[in-house]
Amino acid sequence: MQLQHSLQQFLCSMCLACLLVGCGGGSSANHHNTDASSASTASSSTHISSIANSSSVTSSSSTSSQTSSLRNSTGTQFLLSYGSNKMQVGELRLPTASNNKPFPLVIIIHGGCWVSAYADYHFMDTFAQSVTSLGYATWNIEYRALGTGGEWPVLFEDVSKAADYVRTLAQTYPIDKHNVAVIGHSAGGHLALWLASRGNIKTDSPLYTQNPLSIRGVISLAGIANVTGNNSCSSLANNIIGVPITPSSDSLNKRLLETSPLQMLPTTIKTVLISGGADTIVPATMGVEYSAKASTLGDDSLHYILQGLDHFDLIQPDITHWSLYQESLQEFFKE
Repeated sequence: MQLQHSLQQFLCSMCLACLLVGCGGGSSANHHNTDASSASTASSSTHISSIANSSSVTSSSSTSSQTSSLRNSTGTQFLLSYGSNKMQVGELRLPTASNNKPFPLVIIIHGGCWVSAYADYHFMDTFAQSVTSLGYATWNIEYRALGTGGEWPVLFEDVSKAADYVRTLAQTYPIDKHNVAVIGHSAGGHLALWLASRGNIKTDSPLYTQNPLSIRGVISLAGIANVTGNNSCSSLANNIIGVPITPSSDSLNKRLLETSPLQMLPTTIKTVLISGGADTIVPATMGVEYSAKASTLGDDSLHYILQGLDHFDLIQPDITHWSLYQESLQEFFKE
């Protein structure tokens, strides 16, 4: 009953967010001046900033395309398959070309507690359109999750396959397969950080990839960096990793080394974790823990807390601190 109540509460939050984000309208937000200040953590090498609710870019709402190609105000988008299953699709958006150079690409991964009924790739349409308007190509992916066959190890295999499919996309579309970043939200933030860690997976794992796509950086928005950590989705982690998350066991510890970003550190890849100060679904402490450990192990990892913002505000460009996202992407892709 406790699990059912938790899921119902989360679904209600998702529905509310859909009303705010996915229905083309959006809500007006109170905008305040940015106020960045440092906060200490257990690790002195971890940088955490507390930033007030702010916005520097207002995004326009976008209409989802059900066709293979659609021209829009910022370029062209294509609905493409990266596998044979109907869930193995992604939407590639290309900005309007300003030169003959291929575009850096941002892979975008939606959340939803790893449950298909809670969210799909359309949940990130407006966000993807806003990133594309910055001059980056975006690959907004779908994947099998719980409810559509995403039990262990399928969900991870799909996300891995979607990421590596960028090499195939680069054969047809003007994207730079050597300049790729990932942005994920909530459970998608977990998967974004996981993609950064694939190089640490041992050869005896079903998730091992011999030559995973190189990634320049990851932005995790309220990401579940530790699948055994305290968050509203934790009771579902058993199904995606294939072993009980409690009690501790040798099989659990081994599985975490191939599925949970915190336990898979270090990555040697730049990571930026952004938490909402008012987030009650994935608390900011999860980002604090990850960034502190990453920095201690030598990774370049930053964590920001956006005061006053909740779990879903982080994927609304007209509400969140959008310039932070822009600056992070610029840092990833600089020469």
